[in-house]
Amino acid sequence: MSASQRTKGAAAEREFRGLAIDTFGLAAVGQRRLAQTRDGGHDLDLFDFLAVEVKRQERASVYAWLEQAQTSAPQGRLPCVVWRPSRRGWCVVMMWDPWAELVREAVR
Repeated sequence: MSASQRTKGAAAEREFRGLAIDTFGLAAVGQRRLAQTRDGGHDLDLFDFLAVEVKRQERASVYAWLEQAQTSAPQGRLPCVVWRPSRRGWCVVMMWDPWAELVREAVR
């Protein structure tokens, strides 16, 4: 990964974290996980149940990203990917089972 790619990724993580704080409040959003590249972990914790992988790329590699999110999510956290290409809004991507678990909890 080049220095410019790392810089772009870090900027995307800060941008998404800012959006999440504006939307949900500071208490809902964990710190950026700065050692995730070295340690193989996810980028950001959201609430106490989501492990978020942040992507800022033009072309989507959804299944590769989801596999990365599933591999890096700690036990008890649902893996998800947030993605934004240039001049577009953020998208949230999850596999069916974690999404269904999230919805089941929401409607209880």
